[in-house]
Amino acid sequence: QDDITPQEGERLWSFEPIAGKIVEKLPDETLRQGFEIHIPDNGDMADDIEAYCEDRDIEGAFRLALKQERAMGGSALYCPIIDGKAQDEPLNINNISSIGPPVALDCLELQVSTYQPDITLPGYGKPELYRFSPRGVANSTGAPTLIHASRLIIFPGIQTSKFMQRTRTGAPGWGFSVLGRVYDVLKKFNLGWGSAANMLSDFAQTVLKIKGLALLAGANEKAEIQQKLLEQDLYRSVMRMMVLD
Repeated sequence: QDDITPQEGERLWSFEPIAGKIVEKLPDETLRQGFEIHIPDNGDMADDIEAYCEDRDIEGAFRLALKQERAMGGSALYCPIIDGKAQDEPLNINNISSIGPPVALDCLELQVSTYQPDITLPGYGKPELYRFSPRGVANSTGAPTLIHASRLIIFPGIQTSKFMQRTRTGAPGWGFSVLGRVYDVLKKFNLGWGSAANMLSDFAQTVLKIKGLALLAGANEKAEIQQKLLEQDLYRSVMRMMVLD
């Protein structure tokens, strides 16, 4: 089975009921009861953080990012953070002055630009810079072109070898969709389900009883036979019953 592209995964998630359940069940169950912030001996700060999260719908963004990861093979949460550095530079956690609302970005919007090349440093071979290309937004103003990986919460998709991920169709550098491993099964199930529907449509075979049919056929009375068949079919479809002599 070849890998499914992010676009194929997105389409299956959107329109195929079983694929949609596979994608959505785990994130929805994970966040079914929401979350609470606990800070020992500082309940007021915990309440402020929870109010901050609720005001910016962090749970909703997190839920969407999880679903995008499972369906498309990767996603990320991006929060515009002001720390005195450009967005394509590593995050300076000690100089943060403000944090913007989170945005869930899929692997088609974040294309890997460069990888960490130094084997002596953490994260060797992993994406270091992502190029932001918004989808479905006509005017995306103020968005950076390049974003450093330290400024993103990455949901990497199914992880395999670096070679497989870097050569992935449609989203090189990202992982794989959970739907890729069950794609053949989904196709076979839908084929079997469609075949069952066709069998049910032929389950009650219609039988037309015409008196003297053999004699009419022997006399080569095609026009009369056709007329009788048309009349019988009309009664069956309009009146939902058979008319017999």
